Formats: sequence, structure tokens, C-alpha cells
Amino acid sequence: MKIKNEKGAVNVDISTGIIVFIIGSVAVLGLYLTIYKSMARIKIDEMIISYITEICENIDLKNYEDVNTKQKIDSLIAEVNIPEGYNISCDSIEESSIIANNDKSDVVKKINLKVEYKLNNETRDYIVSKIKVKE
Repeated sequence: MKIKNEKGAVNVDISTGIIVFIIGSVAVLGLYLTIYKSMARIKIDEMIISYITEICENIDLKNYEDVNTKQKIDSLIAEVNIPEGYNISCDSIEESSIIANNDKSDVVKKINLKVEYKLNNETRDYIVSKIKVKE
């Protein structure tokens, strides 16, 4: 008994080939879409890190007493050209004091910067901390 028709391709063979091709194409396109989304997220994170680095360098250039309020930190953030869609703000400034010889002195500040952005209708946020030490 012959299983294959010797006259050429049968409609079932063609249909099976097309279905296998479509399933393979969908799998490859899904893989490309996942890679694209990952690369977009990596690129955005890279840009955010460069903005945060620039802001932290601006904070380092200022005196310890010049970075004591959120408004002053926000003005340093405004000096950096941040594109639309990204929101970087000073979340908080925590002052730490060291007590030595019954003398309480303010020598360390922890500056928390909050970064928010949207990617695919999903809001993502980071909190980055910067320590400023009195010189």
C-alpha cells in the first residue's frame, strides 16, 4: 500500500507546510518582540544612569551648605537637559549627625533622587541615594 501519491503534492501536504511555517514565523516574531522590548528598557536605563551621574556630579561640585533644601537640589536637576517623559526629583534629604565630645555636628547628608518614567503604559520608578560629606 502506497502512502504518498506519486502525482505531486497533495492539498494536505501544502496545508501542513503552511501551518508549520506560520507557527514558526509567530515564534520568531515573538522572540524579536521580546528582544526589542528588552533593548528599549536597557537603553532607557542607560540614559537614566547618565542623567543621574550628571546630577550627582553637579551635587559634588557644590558646597555642603549649598545642598540643604529640596529646592536647591531641584535647581541642580533642572540644569541637566532631561527629555520629556522622565521625571527626576529630590525625594528627601536626610541629615546624619555625629556626636563627638558632647558636640553634635552635621557632617553627612543622604540625598534621595526619585526617577519616574513610562514604558508601554507601565510606570517605572527608581530611587537613587547620594551621600554628601562635609569637607
